[in-house]
Amino acid sequence: MSPSATAYILGCCCTVGAILVLSRGNYRIIAVYEGRLPARHADETVTATCVFTPFSRRIALLFLRLSLSSFAKPLGMACAASLLAVLVSGCSWLPKRAPETNITTASRQLNQRGMAASQRGDWDSAELLFADATSLSPDDFHGWSNYAEALWQRGEKSQATKAMARAVELSRREPGLLVKLGEMYLAQEDLNNASYCADSAIQANPKLADAWALRGDVVTATGDLDEALASYHRALSYRPNYPRVQLETAEIYRRLGRAQRSLSTLRSLAQQYPHGEEPPRVLVLQGLALTSLNRHDEAVEVLTTAARRGQPSAEVFYHLAQAEKQAGRMTGAYWATRQALAIDAGHAASQQLMAELEGSQRSLAASPAPRDRI
Repeated sequence: MSPSATAYILGCCCTVGAILVLSRGNYRIIAVYEGRLPARHADETVTATCVFTPFSRRIALLFLRLSLSSFAKPLGMACAASLLAVLVSGCSWLPKRAPETNITTASRQLNQRGMAASQRGDWDSAELLFADATSLSPDDFHGWSNYAEALWQRGEKSQATKAMARAVELSRREPGLLVKLGEMYLAQEDLNNASYCADSAIQANPKLADAWALRGDVVTATGDLDEALASYHRALSYRPNYPRVQLETAEIYRRLGRAQRSLSTLRSLAQQYPHGEEPPRVLVLQGLALTSLNRHDEAVEVLTTAARRGQPSAEVFYHLAQAEKQAGRMTGAYWATRQALAIDAGHAASQQLMAELEGSQRSLAASPAPRDRI
């Protein structure tokens, strides 16, 4: 969790201010410009922030030099005066807290920059920006939710869960955030808390499809497939086109021995995508359903298509090998098994299948040749 931070004005000139933030043991400078641009843009009103993190004297000196040489004069003079005061005093001159409007503006723009960083996949930068945003506006649940997502993407699951719990608390238990928190608990196999979040979200908004989907996920993890299916159906009643839930539903049908219903669900799902762009997982589950229905040739065709999409896993080639074997195509089964082991040499199911195929070949080679009929 981001520790509490204090924001101070270090200097100001007209509508320009520089804010110092002490967060996680580091000083950060946020220069805020609010007002009209220089004469050539006098008709435009803007708000801009410059964030330097972590704050160091070397960066500050560089910023000071740039402020004096290239910034618009009001902004440059304000930032220069502010940073010069910080450098001279060693960050000990903290005269007053920044006005609420400046802090809110800076927090909002930090969140915007964090979102831009997350869209680029730069989660390290996003985490720092969101952390600063929550330090400036500790009561903004949107900032905490963004911060939690960045932490999660960086693998800091425990901290991310705490941050999301804070977002839920500040939002007065907003159902959508309860679902996100429940998903984090579920990913960490904390079924009790995940179930509590799902039930709380459903109680707050009984028509929230995501909440029913989460409940289905939790119940699936407990092994109660019939109850999970009921929850997924509720989710689909509120959002008919819900690919993730349709996939889970099809898989449960297959596990319950209802292969034809599974296949129908998957074909309905596939129609939501342009022809030839169906996700590989949809095709794999179709292949498994066809195998369960003893339609092995069709299964081979569908699974071959899945194996040609993107970067197939060893599991895809394993299922293809099984379909080839059950269709009586031992050469194809052997090839697909080799492909699976080339991707993952430790894939246990493929290792076992390879042993079976090689055993069958040895048995055929050792058997005597049939005599010509008289």
